[in-house]
Amino acid sequence: MAQAVAPTPTSPLSNWNDDSGGETPDWEWEYMNADQAVERRASICVVCNRSKKHHNHRVLPVEEAFQEYKEKIQSYLQLIKIQRMKVLDQKTAEKLRGQKCLAQLEQERKKSLSAFEEMQQFVEEKKRSWLACLGDLEAKFKERQKGNVARLSKEITSLSELIVEMERKCQQPAREFLQDIKSTLNRYEATEGNQLAELPSELEKTFKIYAERSSALEASVKNCKVNITLDPDTAHPCLNLHWNRMTVTKEDRWQNLPDKAERFDKKMCVLGCEKFSSGSHKWMVKVEGHGSWAVGVAREAVERKGEIGLNPNKGIWALEMLSSSPYYFSQNFSALTSPKKTVLSLQGVLKKILVSLDMEKSHVAFSDAETGTEIFTFLLEFSSGERICPFFCVNSGTLSLNEEPRSSGR
Repeated sequence: MAQAVAPTPTSPLSNWNDDSGGETPDWEWEYMNADQAVERRASICVVCNRSKKHHNHRVLPVEEAFQEYKEKIQSYLQLIKIQRMKVLDQKTAEKLRGQKCLAQLEQERKKSLSAFEEMQQFVEEKKRSWLACLGDLEAKFKERQKGNVARLSKEITSLSELIVEMERKCQQPAREFLQDIKSTLNRYEATEGNQLAELPSELEKTFKIYAERSSALEASVKNCKVNITLDPDTAHPCLNLHWNRMTVTKEDRWQNLPDKAERFDKKMCVLGCEKFSSGSHKWMVKVEGHGSWAVGVAREAVERKGEIGLNPNKGIWALEMLSSSPYYFSQNFSALTSPKKTVLSLQGVLKKILVSLDMEKSHVAFSDAETGTEIFTFLLEFSSGERICPFFCVNSGTLSLNEEPRSSGR
């Protein structure tokens, strides 16, 4: 907004005097429509206002112009103050909202920690109880075994003595042999009745119960759930991740995503969020319709930029399916081995793949989740402490983690 400009000492008007004694003339505010587009405002004296140059210009006294623009500035000032108050209120509300969220997160953290501590305490109590019962069962077995061993030792001694006696008996002449023969036979028949101490029926029943529970416990540990989700920070910009991060689809458009160091920029790949350094882990992958894809595992530090090779030499162990035509359904499977692929022949249509990662045995196996048919097994090569994560590559079609994954250990 233009301001009223008073004449400066260098202005010709500053040295202007009239015939009435050199008094400085009064000043007025002039609106000069110079080019029909820009309204130029300036202060002029009342004498100049009468000149032809300013004949068609609208003028008013400086005081009136001052009051007019002061009122405008004051009205704008009030609006700015109101706006500032609104921003301050928003800032306060944002702080309160942030504090509330942080408080809720802290509460959830405490609840989760408490739940895990209770779970840990429960597991520890069950562990002590379980081991105590097994210890009691072991003691009873040892007591039974000790009694049987003692009885067997005594029996062995008795039988050894009877063997010696009977061998001597066989060497005697007929008359002497037949003497007291009945007593010898009775001693032999008495040994046939000796039996080992059997496991008491109640103890045997308890043993069977604990054997069944141990099998169930082992199965539950092996089938401990772990949620496999897709990591959006690693996904190629042409891969669309579903809101639950358990489904990925190849799109024809390039999404405007941050070019992070962990993101694949050439290959249509995405990694799982979970990283494994020990234990055994399983997850299910559903193949939907036509498509070309690869499913497996990769090193956490696998290369992300450029045309990387999908093979064990590059830290990727995967099964690949190439659809030969979008117009009819066909599946061409290969194991991405080095130095070249291994073509696989499968019976029927593969709809679900079970990926089984065993860090202890250093292998990853693929099988048909519906039939249980084994497809291929890779031997893994990784350094101690190195982590392995789920790997997916989708050149066309859709992959879904539609089943509950399972895990044992981390």
